[in-house]
Amino acid sequence: MGSSYSSTGQNPYLSQMGDVMARQMTDNFNRKVMPQIGSQAMATGGYGGSRQGVVEANAINDLNQQIGGALTNLYGQGYNTTMQHDLGQQNPRANPA
Repeated sequence: MGSSYSSTGQNPYLSQMGDVMARQMTDNFNRKVMPQIGSQAMATGGYGGSRQGVVEANAINDLNQQIGGALTNLYGQGYNTTMQHDLGQQNPRANPA
């Protein structure tokens, strides 16, 4: 018997949760990380220089990886929850009340 994905037990708010998570991480990045990079560049006399650009690019890459990892975990857990729900629906004796 092969496994197939079913969305009968899928959390209808999962996508919204992912959007909020990504928005919160991005807002934090824009409010805290980017200004710190600019301040540090100014303090060292390199504001607007190529080194600042490299640091900003690396920080953006890190943010994208963090968001990707967080969303992967969120959707992976959602998938596992759906699969467990569907398994319980198919085999009521495996999940007694």
